[in-house]
Amino acid sequence: MSQPEASKPPKRRSVLTSSLYILVLGAVIAPVAVYLFGSLLIAPYAGEGGLAGFLTNVYGDAARGEAAAWGLLLSPATLILTWWLVVRARRSMGRQRADAGIPSKSEE
Repeated sequence: MSQPEASKPPKRRSVLTSSLYILVLGAVIAPVAVYLFGSLLIAPYAGEGGLAGFLTNVYGDAARGEAAAWGLLLSPATLILTWWLVVRARRSMGRQRADAGIPSKSEE
């Protein structure tokens, strides 16, 4: 008997596609957000070219292997991956507690 569609685990392709979207969107959104919030909260960007100049500097630094630029570009993906790992770990711990017959905190 086949499983219903809702209970099937996600396909590897959809996980890879989602990961790619997160990486690409993060690499575009994070520098723009840093530029906008920095300009609003601290001071206007001191470099030439405004947002385009800032993006050129960030991506140029990343191409040269600068850790700060890579940190900025990968920060959204790192945040999402960390959140996902914490959720998985908590679910796994809950299943282990249930398998061992230990009541959950809500049942105590």
